[in-house]
Amino acid sequence: MSKDQSGADSISSSVRDVGQNQPKPLEPRLSQEDEEQAKNANTLKRERLAKTLSSTSISQIVPKDERRGLLSSMCLIPEYQDARNYPDRMKKSLVLIIATAAVIGPMGTSIIFPVIDDLTDVLHTNTKIVNVSVGIYLLSMGIFPIWWSSISERIGRRTVYIISFSFLFCFCIGAALTPNIEAFIVFRMLMGASSSSVQSIGSGGINDLYRSQELGKAMSLFYLGTLVAPFISPIIGGAIGSKWGFRGTCWFMVIFAGCLWFLIVLCLPETLRRQESAEAIAKYLSQLNEDTKRFNQEQQGQVDDERKIQNSTPISDINHNNNIDNINKDGDNNNNEKDPDETSSEDTPQFFDADDVRSIATNLSRNNIDEIREAISRVSSHPAVAAEGLPLSRINTVDRVQAAQLERTNLEKVVTELSKLKSNSSVQPSGWPHYRHILYIYLIKPTKSVVFLRYPPVLLMLIYSAISFMCLYFVNISITYQYSRAPYNFSTIIVGLCYIPNSTSYILTSLFSGRWIDKLLQNFEKKHGFLSPEARISWNCYIAAIILPLSLLISGWCWDKKTFWIIPMVGTFIWGAGSLLVINTTVTYVVDSLPGRGATGVALNNLLRQLLATLACFVQEPLTVALGPGVLYSILAGILFVSGSTLLIVKRYSSQWRENYDLQKLYDIVDS
Repeated sequence: MSKDQSGADSISSSVRDVGQNQPKPLEPRLSQEDEEQAKNANTLKRERLAKTLSSTSISQIVPKDERRGLLSSMCLIPEYQDARNYPDRMKKSLVLIIATAAVIGPMGTSIIFPVIDDLTDVLHTNTKIVNVSVGIYLLSMGIFPIWWSSISERIGRRTVYIISFSFLFCFCIGAALTPNIEAFIVFRMLMGASSSSVQSIGSGGINDLYRSQELGKAMSLFYLGTLVAPFISPIIGGAIGSKWGFRGTCWFMVIFAGCLWFLIVLCLPETLRRQESAEAIAKYLSQLNEDTKRFNQEQQGQVDDERKIQNSTPISDINHNNNIDNINKDGDNNNNEKDPDETSSEDTPQFFDADDVRSIATNLSRNNIDEIREAISRVSSHPAVAAEGLPLSRINTVDRVQAAQLERTNLEKVVTELSKLKSNSSVQPSGWPHYRHILYIYLIKPTKSVVFLRYPPVLLMLIYSAISFMCLYFVNISITYQYSRAPYNFSTIIVGLCYIPNSTSYILTSLFSGRWIDKLLQNFEKKHGFLSPEARISWNCYIAAIILPLSLLISGWCWDKKTFWIIPMVGTFIWGAGSLLVINTTVTYVVDSLPGRGATGVALNNLLRQLLATLACFVQEPLTVALGPGVLYSILAGILFVSGSTLLIVKRYSSQWRENYDLQKLYDIVDS
């Protein structure tokens, strides 16, 4: 039997199981005290169930011959069915590996700054052309993650890592041997494209390892690698360039890329979860909409008793034994034995855990059965109902009995579609239609992810993130530009050391910013009973929105007035703290707002911010000459301060957008 047939059989079985296990309506509760007791009981259930999961098939180590990804048999670390079940120490080790790999992309940008003079002499060019090569490198780092993230959500993270770093190793050799500036620019573009994979799927890998309540801390450690790169790169570039010139920095990149390739092959297993389904994603979006609507009504004091009864169980009170969340790559269902005293569909509605459906990279798309996904998508275009009888997109109140009937009808349609597909699955496309389909899947379809920019809260957060990142590059480039000229005239190595203040600030801020953001989310869940992405936006963002413009004013006007060299570094130190707060919050917000499309959301973030960073590389020097650093940085501070209003808008209106916006429609467009 083919993979497509086994996948269809498994999904049909899972969908029937869900249809046959419809939750019974809850009996009305008599008092608020009873509701609180129920919540406490559900919390205890979750804790006991979490402990039980460690001994279930979900947390079992995948047999060596069933591992996924290229060269998987060479990996020394076992693959888990669910990467969230790795021991904490192992998770931290994997995060460290991913964060180390993330260093090489930004390092390729700034490692040549100290050797620009040597590069212009050897390749017979000028500084403006070298800046073009830097800008093209940044541009390719922004564009190509769209494809890397889409491919990783189909075939897994490990395969993409190995392929992209193999390319990077070869292109770094080409850059080291380049005979002229034209070839150097081409190889730099290809280096940026290859190294960009970890910028998007790295955050997706972190998302695979951690639950929402722990994501902020892990993300802060991951982005620490990308932000510290501008600190270590000029120092390394200056030390190597002083003896071997710009080609020496390229050979260092070759060695670093090769070491990372071996590290990934030997120590980074596949983390993409096996047990996810697109149907579960749709149900989760619907349930999140309903929880948001309930929250808005509670804020206005307009919740009646019936609504309280229907929503008395938090979204996180999930029965993890639900079959539809446990579809693995081979089409097998991971059925867990249930303790009737702890979890029973008679007592608790069968919701879907936010963490179980965070990645849209489903078995359906990863195993060349895209027709099955299209079948489910066609069924989903009907007014499907989630586990609690909620419409799939915009929310309206429906009768619970009618909702259950609609749910069963919808599931029967899914089974019918899958049965039809199974009967025709033996006919495989061949020739040009087959290759045309492959080209569409891997080249054209990933570009559809830009439709997520239609979702207002995601667009607004990405705009603020991109503007902040543009200013970050103005600061990084200006450090080299200002301190290498009068009145400072620092040497190459000393200029590299001038990056210490902002990089030190990154490290110090990473120690508490992630925990702070996670604490905000945990407090919101404890108070309201469900997870809300905008809970991450609080004083952490408001403080950053104030100190970032302030830091630009300090550095800009100190450089303008030629003050003592250490005074502008006060501004760069403050900048480091504020920028990490912004990056950590915006990335985790986007990941939470696009459940199952975390890597895609981060790829869009990279696209917008690298476009503006490229602009910064092109215009920094001419604007500094024309306006002076004081005026230029005042303009940047004003733009950054005004754009900070997007944080207030998202905080105020995102719950209403989530309640009324048809986000599922965007998922359907991307998956079509």
